[in-house]
Amino acid sequence: MALTLKEQLSFYKKYHRNTTNVLIHIICIPQILFSSLVLASNYSTNLSRIVMIGYSIFYIKMHLTMGIIGTIFLFLMEIGAEKSGVSNKNAILMHIFSWIAQFYGHGIHEHRSPAVLSHPLQPLVLAPYFVLWEIAFAMGFYKDIEKSIS
Repeated sequence: MALTLKEQLSFYKKYHRNTTNVLIHIICIPQILFSSLVLASNYSTNLSRIVMIGYSIFYIKMHLTMGIIGTIFLFLMEIGAEKSGVSNKNAILMHIFSWIAQFYGHGIHEHRSPAVLSHPLQPLVLAPYFVLWEIAFAMGFYKDIEKSIS
């Protein structure tokens, strides 16, 4: 797995060129993360926290500022999942719906299989981070990085 930010974002961009598909991901990836954290926190708060620490270290290593923003996002999601009271059943339904929506986005709008089928670990770890980058790009930040991966 490539470890530089440019390599990671370029890999992601190859699979996400369609605006509708990207929007689906911006909506569904946080839902997948949240539902996963709900399930993990219903069994062990420490498990979800350990995962978030690992993600955060990796994100910060990629880019300090966006890594810190990603860390804040991750820990807010983790705390929210722990305190939400969402049942396992509802978390599973949210999780399944969000995955189906993403496969729909890739099949109908992107006309390409999702990255998770080629490289299962990379997209699962970095998908929430990529959503933050997409939002940053849409807001006009880091245009130099966006141009270098297009």
